Amino acid sequence: MQETGENNGIIDVNRSGISGGSTAPPNTTRAPNRPPSAQNVSIRRSLPALILFKLIAIFTIFLRIFLYPLRKLSYIFFPPKELDGYSNATVADLAAAKFVHHFQSRYLSTLLPPSSPSDADSNTNSQSCPFVTKGYNSTITSVLSSPPSTTPLLLIYLHSPLHRDVDNFCQKTLCNHRVLAYLNGENYVSCLAESVHSAEGSYLSTFLGVCSYPFVALLSVKSRSSSSSNANPPNVNNATMELLLRMEGEALTKLRPEQFVAYIGTTVRRHKDALEEVERRRLQREEEARLREEQDREFQEALLADQQREIARREEEERIRLEQLRIEEETRNAEEEAALKLTTARSMVRDEPPKGGSEPTARVRLTLPNGKRIDRRFYASDTVDVIRAFLIVRFHEQEIPIENFSLSTNFPKKTFDDGSLTLKEAGLCPQAVMMIQDLDA
Repeated sequence: MQETGENNGIIDVNRSGISGGSTAPPNTTRAPNRPPSAQNVSIRRSLPALILFKLIAIFTIFLRIFLYPLRKLSYIFFPPKELDGYSNATVADLAAAKFVHHFQSRYLSTLLPPSSPSDADSNTNSQSCPFVTKGYNSTITSVLSSPPSTTPLLLIYLHSPLHRDVDNFCQKTLCNHRVLAYLNGENYVSCLAESVHSAEGSYLSTFLGVCSYPFVALLSVKSRSSSSSNANPPNVNNATMELLLRMEGEALTKLRPEQFVAYIGTTVRRHKDALEEVERRRLQREEEARLREEQDREFQEALLADQQREIARREEEERIRLEQLRIEEETRNAEEEAALKLTTARSMVRDEPPKGGSEPTARVRLTLPNGKRIDRRFYASDTVDVIRAFLIVRFHEQEIPIENFSLSTNFPKKTFDDGSLTLKEAGLCPQAVMMIQDLDA
């Protein structure tokens, strides 16, 4: 059986209940011929209605118990068809894709190319199907995923195959070259088409209150939340929709293609203007906030500068002396460290192994940041640190100003941080190309 989907609208229902209070015990001393109280009269009058209500409730329960097996049997003898089930996203996507295929094979396959360049923007746009192959929920999610400044409108076309005006509308309006070129080329419109014979199409027909066919609606889709994140991706349950344009029935079929495009274009332009206004206001708020932040920062910086100048005036001599000592000590330590580093590097580097030696070797091409290349052979048992030591000595001897550098290969992409690996373990045998990156550049 075909499901039509649940109504997502909110319906407020006010039910009048039957309220009754507990009666007091009879008073044995009451006066004779006293008229009955209003409360007792109300209870006696509502008693038949209460009994009827309970009988209806009991009958409903028995009816549900009796129909439950029949419902299960109906699923066995009449299983759901391929396009039944509005709540199933896969079925909805399949229904949309099938309608697109139907539209292409029935209408677009016989469409002739435009007779002149003025009929359409391009041959591709004027002969392509503008409808997406995703269902309603997937399309809504896609629209909500767009940036707020470029959120497209949702155009919904509901197709009733049995209606007498539908074929004429599809052939003369939807398959018009100008209409196709506009719908395919307009980035601010996402087009969805559904057959009312599918579960989702039937749901949309009820949801939009369709009175006649063909039916076209243009809706603005927004998210209830102010912003979306990876933790809370947009979905149809968080969407709010505003109906901007509605065309249906005979009034729609009487429109010429130029008028149809004009109606949609006018609505889209208003939508663009609204988005631009929202974006302008957002940028204005950000600019105002940035200016306030910049003014606060400048004030704090000026205040801090005044304080620093006051401190510097009292301690200038001591500061200069301590700074001078620090620079001298850092210079001395840097020179000692560089000398020790160079000595250690020279002790690690062995002579280049000869060609055709008995011991396995690795031929490494080292590419400097300036593009120059250094080719050298190393023993396969040498470690990555040996290559690093070789470069330290080479940079010192040729006065190349590179102090801190990293070694990496492009194919495969790999950085050699572990210097204890041998060239064989690092996969650099029998030959490799290594890139040298200046970490201080």
